Amino acid sequence: MRESEYIIDNEVLKSGLKAHRVSIENSPGLEELMNLRCTSGGLSPVRKLPIFSDLGDHWPAPKILSGPSHKIFVDIDSSDTARFYTMRDDLSLTLIQSVSSITPLMQHLPEMADFEEFIVVIGDFGILHGTPTTGYTYSSDALDTIPLARTCCNFRGQLILGDITTDWYGCGESFVVWSRIGEVDCTPAPNNEAGFMPVKDAGKVLKVRPSTSGVLVFGDAGVLLLPPVSSPAPTFGKRKLSDVGLMTREAIDGNELEYVFVGVDKKIYKVNSEGVQSLGYYSYINELECPDIKVRFDALEREYYISDGDRCFLLTQYGLSELGQIVGELVSLGGITYGVLDETEDADDWWMLSGPVDFYQRGMKTLMMAESDVDGAYVSVHVKNKGGEYVSSPVVQMNPWNTTTHMVTGQVFKVMIEGTLTPDILPSYIKLRWKMVDFRSIRGRYVQ
Repeated sequence: MRESEYIIDNEVLKSGLKAHRVSIENSPGLEELMNLRCTSGGLSPVRKLPIFSDLGDHWPAPKILSGPSHKIFVDIDSSDTARFYTMRDDLSLTLIQSVSSITPLMQHLPEMADFEEFIVVIGDFGILHGTPTTGYTYSSDALDTIPLARTCCNFRGQLILGDITTDWYGCGESFVVWSRIGEVDCTPAPNNEAGFMPVKDAGKVLKVRPSTSGVLVFGDAGVLLLPPVSSPAPTFGKRKLSDVGLMTREAIDGNELEYVFVGVDKKIYKVNSEGVQSLGYYSYINELECPDIKVRFDALEREYYISDGDRCFLLTQYGLSELGQIVGELVSLGGITYGVLDETEDADDWWMLSGPVDFYQRGMKTLMMAESDVDGAYVSVHVKNKGGEYVSSPVVQMNPWNTTTHMVTGQVFKVMIEGTLTPDILPSYIKLRWKMVDFRSIRGRYVQ
């Protein structure tokens, strides 16, 4: 009988996991991809991050607050005490503040606005502000010039606050407050240089972040852009970018050029100067414990780590894959990116599972051979007939010519290729050789 070939090429492989239609036959993308990174040239082994510390037992803590001139490590111990440390390039820590009885902090981790000469760290624990030279001052209550809030950032020299938690001119969880330019005084001014604004279109404010166009407000009901305006008075405008809200307060990261967040609809989104773009990946985000999702950005590589403390995904500019390292925080020290992470038992292995393929023929087929350009890998075939479940064939190691023989008959197939992770694992294609055994769905004469 005539044999046919079906090739999953490099363009499909390098895009990683399927962004959409995961269970649909013959749709592009992989169903599983472990410890291989999506790059412009193709799949390559992931970079194992050096460990700054392990995750501990208080997810989503610990948290690293990282700015242009300050890096603060916030740890929580078993007695519900939060400790704030400054971080140095030699990986040493210097304690600057301890706060006890901070159980609410677990749901609302602190945030930092870095003004280079000084910092403001704010959250349910209170306010910590100061400089390394003059020292840091802590208050468990709001200051005369700064209300307590749950999110903050520095936008062009102004302190921006969101989700106000203390009495401040009638502001609440759906308000944004800003300070005077160049000083952290949020007292409303007659000229509106310091002031506040309701942002109810975004719902409860979960995150405020600077962008090249203005202040981005991420709420549980949408995303707003607040562009600065100077006339008739210094203030901010308001424009809605998306009706999809942020999943959790920690489910976003990035920089002024681009942010990635997980929406309440369990999809991944990208926000940049072009607006809000849906990337998809619902099937994978839906498998995570959504209240615990964190997104962390590696600025040196422009990559995002998405984790719930048990599983972790890596999003590059080219696609998504899963990791054997569970990354909770990232920090760049001395030009090296370190992780607060744990490693799973899969950290030293790799695998990829193709999506379901039926070769665009619904009748019975026999898959005879698989091939890929990786040495020493192991291959198994998952096969299913209409109305049934997938059944796995025995695992076969590739021969010296990088092929395996299977002779598995069914309607729909998925192919698993796996092995031990080494630097030379660079798969660029999967080739399947198959033949029809049921000709009832083919009109005319079948040439054998």
